Amino acid sequence: MPERTPEAFDTLLTDCRRWLAATTLLPDEGARAELGAQLEAVWAQRERLRAPLQVVLVGGTGVGKSTLLNALAGQAIAAAGEVRPTTQVVTTYAHEANRLALPPELSAGRVVTHSRAELVDRVIVDTPDYDSQTRAHWALMEGALRSADVILWVTTAQKYANLADAGWLAQYHVGRRVVALLNRADEGVPPEVLADLRARLAAQGLAGTEVITLSALQASAGRPDPGFQRLVELLTAEFDAKQIRALKEENLAAAVRGWLGAAEAAVPADLEARLDDWHGAALADYQALCAETATRMSDKLAADPRLAAHVEYWHSFEVGGPVGLLLALGAGARALLSPR
Repeated sequence: MPERTPEAFDTLLTDCRRWLAATTLLPDEGARAELGAQLEAVWAQRERLRAPLQVVLVGGTGVGKSTLLNALAGQAIAAAGEVRPTTQVVTTYAHEANRLALPPELSAGRVVTHSRAELVDRVIVDTPDYDSQTRAHWALMEGALRSADVILWVTTAQKYANLADAGWLAQYHVGRRVVALLNRADEGVPPEVLADLRARLAAQGLAGTEVITLSALQASAGRPDPGFQRLVELLTAEFDAKQIRALKEENLAAAVRGWLGAAEAAVPADLEARLDDWHGAALADYQALCAETATRMSDKLAADPRLAAHVEYWHSFEVGGPVGLLLALGAGARALLSPR
């Protein structure tokens, strides 16, 4: 990877575009279209290097995402209740200075602004429950994930084992940091649950994901909760302005590496044979063109004595010395004496 500056990323991504445009022999049309869409998504991520950190809450029904957002905001800004699914729209909690910097998929939803200095460089987004029966909810969540820098996956000891909860998450972890939040810790979390959760995350390609056990309900009620304090520390202290930029650059580098891997995988296994076939066909076409050109020139010269004499005259200059001079003089004399 190059030095991580916007300019260096621009150079690399421009080279990737050129490669994709030039590889007519490489991926098939479907693979080329997919690679093109993925590359444009990476370009969009590059454009967000200086944007606020976007933290997206995702989870199934009843895991407490909205309660957690209320706890982080210190006020009831998202509906939380027993009716499922509770979250129907994307709710964005952003500093008032960043209101106009929100991407369209967030600004089109519900936006709650604040003036808290400790969250000035962070945008926290609550998304609809992805396991609801409404397909529009899934589309809203995916729209928020496309511009996410950090994904907070919220689950519980009762729901984490449902592989549908984490299986889809693997496709979004490249180019983003994922943190697993095991909510409802006040109801008890057996030690074996944590070990099993980490194993399941590793099986989904998310090994090393930080797992935080917390109780959003206790935190929203103002009661101390070590896990919630760890999350607040992560969002406010660890993600300072410099670290946010570093995280975004690392996420972008991971996205570029992921695209390069996809491009490599899309190169056909029979590339060498394809190139040989192309070279053979191109050579055959060239030879046929040369033969056809020679035949046409020969026919033209045979039909036009003056043209033949003219060509002979100029061709004779290619021979140097006295021999060339004699040939030129002879050809010139024939050209002058030939019938007009």
